[in-house]
Order: sequence, then C-alpha cells, then structure tokens
Amino acid sequence: MKRAPFRSWSFPAALAAPLLAAVLVLAGCRTLVPVNPVQGTPFAARPGVTLEDRSSEVWRAALPLGWTVDEPVLGSATATLRLRDHVTVVRVDYDVDAYSIHLVETQNIERDGDLVHPNVNGWIAHLEREIAAQSMAASAEAAARAARATAPR
Repeated sequence: MKRAPFRSWSFPAALAAPLLAAVLVLAGCRTLVPVNPVQGTPFAARPGVTLEDRSSEVWRAALPLGWTVDEPVLGSATATLRLRDHVTVVRVDYDVDAYSIHLVETQNIERDGDLVHPNVNGWIAHLEREIAAQSMAASAEAAARAARATAPR
C-alpha cells in the first residue's frame, strides 16, 4: 500500500499580521447586551419589618461589594461602583416588600442606549444577590430572636 506524498502548505506571511490583529481586536471587544431588569424582587418576609430595616439591608449589601451609597430619601438609594476608571451608578428603589435596581449612568464603559457591557449586568446581579442574602439573614435573625423570646425558661 502506497502512501500519498505529504503536502506542506504554508500560510502566506502577508496575511499573518492583519489576521492576528483582527483576532486580537475581536477578542478585546465584547458584544453589548441589554440591561437585565431587576424589578419588584421580593425581600425575605418577616413580621414587623420597617422601611429603615430594608434601608439597612441595602446598605449592608452594597458597602462590602465596593458600592458607595447615598440615600437622600428613605425608599430610594443611589449606589455608585468605581472600578479603576469605570463608574456605574444605580438607583435602588424599595419598600418593605420588594426592591428594584435601575441603571442610572455609566462612565468609561461601553454603552449604547439600553445596551451595556456585560460586566455591568454582573455588577448589578451581584448587588441583587447580596441584598437578597442580607434580607434572608435579617429574617433568620428575627426568627431566632422570636424563638428565644417564646422559649420556656
């Protein structure tokens, strides 16, 4: 059985540099995506919760993640995340039952109308998860206090 002769093929050197440049440019660019809505997400239920309690949960969620928070009016907080030269500003509107997170502005981040760089959605989702975690922790703490208060001595 005879083998076919090996044919070598060489890539034209004139195409190598432009092709490599195009690949690097495309690798550095990410497709813009729609802003993921966070609308009416329920807090963990607990009896006797106040708007001040919910405000505290929002603050306790945002600060450890690097967001700075300004809350001129109870029920609406503005949170700002600064990462290097990138800035994302969101508004967290809440009542005792639920919260919503709205993208307000970005600086030095790719954006085209309602389309943003995917990292923005990630930062907002992380904040949303942490608010939910703070709400759950506060609810569990309140339940434990109630159980201790009603336990026989």
